[in-house]
Amino acid sequence: MKEEYKRTFEALDDDKKWSLDDGTKVEDTMYAYGVICTYEQRQVLEICFTPSQLQQIKSANNKPLCEYDESCKNMFSMFSRIIKDAKNHEEELIDELWERLAEFGLISPRKFYNLHWLQRTMDYILDLYRFKVLEWVQKNGSETDFINRVWTILDQLFDDIMVETRRDNVSVATTFIDNEDRAVTGMAAIAAKVTSIRPDLVLYKNGFEYGVAECGKGDDEGIGKKEVEETNLHCPKVMKSMFLHTTSKCDNNEDVTRKLQIIGFSHFDLRMKVLVMDNPDGYVCRIRSTPQYKISTVPSNMLSGLLPILKLTLRSKLTVQSSIKLVHDYLISAEDNEPDLRDAMGGNKTRLVLPQLQRSPNKKPKNSKHYP
Repeated sequence: MKEEYKRTFEALDDDKKWSLDDGTKVEDTMYAYGVICTYEQRQVLEICFTPSQLQQIKSANNKPLCEYDESCKNMFSMFSRIIKDAKNHEEELIDELWERLAEFGLISPRKFYNLHWLQRTMDYILDLYRFKVLEWVQKNGSETDFINRVWTILDQLFDDIMVETRRDNVSVATTFIDNEDRAVTGMAAIAAKVTSIRPDLVLYKNGFEYGVAECGKGDDEGIGKKEVEETNLHCPKVMKSMFLHTTSKCDNNEDVTRKLQIIGFSHFDLRMKVLVMDNPDGYVCRIRSTPQYKISTVPSNMLSGLLPILKLTLRSKLTVQSSIKLVHDYLISAEDNEPDLRDAMGGNKTRLVLPQLQRSPNKKPKNSKHYP
């Protein structure tokens, strides 16, 4: 693997690397760290760069998650006021929130889908509090219980933009990246097709994937092996596969590459954070992370966990929608080109071919081993 890593680095165009204000080239520094590692890792920027360099990397071409509209903001504000004014009577708080939700009446899913989803989701979650479902899931639930009773309610937010929320399904992008070198060489048989990993959730539309999630039963507050591996290695690698697959289908157009964002959800126990992958400069794919939030089993604590999670999910959906539009607009514009031999087409467009993803062993089948 190290030889492949070295060949990939040496093939990079030095003029296209990301050069910081002090002359440091990000790719060179990352390679120098990566080549001494014994195990595969997600680059830890804090190890490789000084604080001032790190700040420049984090702030470059910094795109925040997309904002939801005023109607959703008003509903969140209503929730916040009621929760803040509550007098520690949990059952009364649940009933008051439900009554205020009911005052909105039925919200049209065709005209105001995000608001419709927010109302319906809060109504469902109030039942989870009312009948102590969150308590037993937290205490005795399996990974499947966490997914079915809690996290799948967030999937429904993507329905109106026709995104398929595929659970426990092979990633098209990962399969493509893992098998793109299969060819007739005349020197050996065609390599067997590599079976790719099955993420817990893939956000799929029209042949492209824009997001992934890894879910699990919480262990040791985020330091268990399963959570560390899936959040810091498996999920980022699937995100990178999605990024490479999408940009390759957009002819490696540099403008698309710089604007594209891929979303990653980390759902463990009742905790969630969101990862965002982009390509701000050079050949580097950057991952930014939100803080981690936890859904409390106590209704009066919704302000610190549940509401931020719902807000993040909305903003992530709108960011996915922006990436879908970016790809759609590019493909529509490409339809105006005269068909020709591949090498002759689109010669006036600026292209940026990102390095191939380094492959790693697949995840073992679910429940195949216990993570200490």
